[in-house]
Amino acid sequence: MPTGEGRLPAPLQPRPSRYLVRCLKHAVNEDRKHSEREDAVAVRVNCDTGQLNERAIERTETNPMNLLRRTLLDLLDRLTQHRGARPDPRLRVSNLTRQTLLASNVEVADKGAKRRKGLLGRERLSPGEGLWILPCEAVHTFGMQFPIDLVYLDRSHRIIKVRSDVLPRRLSVCLSAHSVIELASGTIRDTQTRPGDSLNLEFFI
Repeated sequence: MPTGEGRLPAPLQPRPSRYLVRCLKHAVNEDRKHSEREDAVAVRVNCDTGQLNERAIERTETNPMNLLRRTLLDLLDRLTQHRGARPDPRLRVSNLTRQTLLASNVEVADKGAKRRKGLLGRERLSPGEGLWILPCEAVHTFGMQFPIDLVYLDRSHRIIKVRSDVLPRRLSVCLSAHSVIELASGTIRDTQTRPGDSLNLEFFI
């Protein structure tokens, strides 16, 4: 688990077409006007007869245009929610100095809850997986169930310090670091990663 707070700017996410959303809104408005006219007709029938015209009300509720309007509203709501959704970004981390790949699926922990939890609760970290915590200058492994490798970085993603095979119930600190990448145990050894190496962090969704 890391110490400190920070936030990584969210990358641009794909969104549904604005033209499609405008078309759906227009269709909903037109259907609403049509339905309101039919509802008014049903009310006039009731007033003229002085009786509750259940058949007219039933026709209004089951009218195909009303059903279409409800369908369009539901679709528009789903699209609006999708436009606001932001999938968690992932990273591919490669060592530019050594021309090696450290991990192909690294999660980003830049918000309070995710930073505090870290890798707690997981049973293992598979090769190629990892967690980038920022900002972060200290990590503890209390409560964890497996060893990990640690790579401390400065703001330009240059390696300041590495720790290999950090066991549970340990504490690691690098006060000059800006962030740290937690990797599967053995990654540093297999990639020959060393302090001073420069890393490339490539985002993908």
